[in-house]
Amino acid sequence: METKTVKIGVNKRTNSKGDVIAKRRVWIEGKTLERLGWVKGVTYSRKAQVIEDGFILTKDSAGELRVAGGDNRPVLDLCGNYIAAALGTIEDGFKEVTVTITAKRITITGKAAALLLPVFVQVLERAAS
Repeated sequence: METKTVKIGVNKRTNSKGDVIAKRRVWIEGKTLERLGWVKGVTYSRKAQVIEDGFILTKDSAGELRVAGGDNRPVLDLCGNYIAAALGTIEDGFKEVTVTITAKRITITGKAAALLLPVFVQVLERAAS
């Protein structure tokens, strides 16, 4: 098992009307995935029920999703409405997530308290002065 912190990115594209569409994106790649068996072509499913502040990817031979990338560089490019549903919108969501990778599943969670802490500190400082 390995745990790491990953910044959440933004995937921007322009639709046919010329409007810019921005969606949250979690990008995971590299040796950790490879070492734990998440290599190019492995199929997985995303748990239908989103967990609190995150979601789970589970290896599944019948899964409809696949690990992308190259032979020595597996990639999970996670970008969809489920990201915003689990981790918040671009304006008010998490800036980073904690990714825990095991041989059978990947759990991706945000840290709500970490986002709110600076706000609480400012409120307490103003109240004290």
